[in-house]
Amino acid sequence: MNELARLIDAEARTAPRPYLVAITGSVAVGKSTLARTLASTLDAWKVDIVATDGFLFPNAELEARGLMQRKGFPESYDQAALDRFVAALKSGAAPLRVPLYSHLRYDVVDEEQVVDDPDIVILEGLQSIRDGVDFGIYLDAPEELLETWFLERLLALRQDPQSFLHAYAEEALLPMAREVWRTINLANLREHIAPYRERARVVVEKGPGHAMKLGDREQETGHR
Repeated sequence: MNELARLIDAEARTAPRPYLVAITGSVAVGKSTLARTLASTLDAWKVDIVATDGFLFPNAELEARGLMQRKGFPESYDQAALDRFVAALKSGAAPLRVPLYSHLRYDVVDEEQVVDDPDIVILEGLQSIRDGVDFGIYLDAPEELLETWFLERLLALRQDPQSFLHAYAEEALLPMAREVWRTINLANLREHIAPYRERARVVVEKGPGHAMKLGDREQETGHR
């Protein structure tokens, strides 16, 4: 992703700081991996990665609101808290404390991330933000690959004794995971996440083996 990093680097040099990059796309498409790759490539800058998962309502709150089966949908996020974080970030406030989410526990945890005067912030997750983004990226892949990667991720998480999935036998986990993919993740992708593709500055396309390439949106839209 050197070409993408060069685009971000060139614009960040003349933009007010912190420069905010947002990555969104489906569950299991590799948003966190892309964020880490970009951060390591942009090594001349102080880069912080913030996951929007931390702004999910805790499971207890989702249960109280009847939203556990809508986890990951827009209404399962504390959008007001996310908006306040972005506004404070863009105003130059520092340090900022960000809630953290554990995929092992499947819940928001007590620990916090400190964001202290970075040059660039990469905000990655399902929940796209409304204002303040300098460079939006949509990470895309065919639905059949996304389902495969989702199942592989859950099976990998199951191997960790600290994971909430560890108690499930594989033969019980896979049918449940396929149902979650179909009724929750795929529905959320089609209804709420995929429309962001048309608003993103750059589309990164993934294929078999997690190979990535830049799509045509940068060439079509130019700078905006």
